[in-house]
Amino acid sequence: TQPLRPTAGETETRERILAAAGEVFAEVGFRDATIREICTRAGANVAAVNYHFGSRDGLYQAVLVEAHRRIVSLDDLLGIAAAAMTPQDKLRALLTHLVELGLQGASSWGARVLARELLTPSGWQPGVADFKNSEPCHEFSWTVADWINALVGAGLSGLIAARTLLAAGLQPL
Repeated sequence: TQPLRPTAGETETRERILAAAGEVFAEVGFRDATIREICTRAGANVAAVNYHFGSRDGLYQAVLVEAHRRIVSLDDLLGIAAAAMTPQDKLRALLTHLVELGLQGASSWGARVLARELLTPSGWQPGVADFKNSEPCHEFSWTVADWINALVGAGLSGLIAARTLLAAGLQPL
């Protein structure tokens, strides 16, 4: 038997909940966000969170993944990596993108969610660890590390990368 595909209404509800959760988590953080507030903003039933995401934790993990995607998709990063530019220009392109995103302010909750998680960790480690150890996150980290290596040399960039990975809770290879 084939799994049931979500209906258009179910997909729309899931997206509304995800967007509302992103806004709420960006505003108040994981600890202070409530499912009731998220569902009120989304115009959805509280039970819909469990239906679509399994739990509040599952919703937060989905928000982290969506926040990362909103900031820079793996396709965007690979596009910059494949471009015929110097490592300096590649980093400049990435940093310009991030600064422009930051200037969008309230319309971009993705950057605020990730910044809040980095500055004041939620303490909810399973989903954060899954996110940090995901293929897109690793691909992003190592691609940028390669650019830094080309700029400052292997010794210094290796130290920077190792310290950054350890600070993020990842193990250097």
